[in-house]
Amino acid sequence: MRGILQNGYMEINRLSDALGAEIIGLDVIRLEDQSFKSVKDAFLEHHVLVFRDQDVSPEEQIKFSARFGPVEMREGRPFTLEGFPEVAVLSNRLVGGAPVGVINAGDFWHSDLSFSPTPRRVTFLQALEVAEEGSDTEVEYANGVRRATE
Repeated sequence: MRGILQNGYMEINRLSDALGAEIIGLDVIRLEDQSFKSVKDAFLEHHVLVFRDQDVSPEEQIKFSARFGPVEMREGRPFTLEGFPEVAVLSNRLVGGAPVGVINAGDFWHSDLSFSPTPRRVTFLQALEVAEEGSDTEVEYANGVRRATE
């Protein structure tokens, strides 16, 4: 599948039979409406999208996220990015013995913000630093599991 961009093409490559696709040739910051429609369609089809090598500021990440729907505000909660209550910081780093972000976010299976009266449809993760081993993010697609067991 290809979506024509103003300056070339976007490639959408399936990552597995179950779910996930990588989108190549796309700058999420300078995304015109027609190409965003292709991205949104890919999200609805693949459920997980990977955009590599994006240089995105917190403001730009929030703006891109908002194109999918309301962005969760986390005002007053610990480990949000200063000045950006929409951005939660996940980190296993300690500075002066104190964590700089949510240190155990990936230690157990969970569904992001499922406790909310209106859970958000999309979660965005931006990796600024990744370990060479481990640091897996695992995703479950409940509809796919249900279909596989029918």
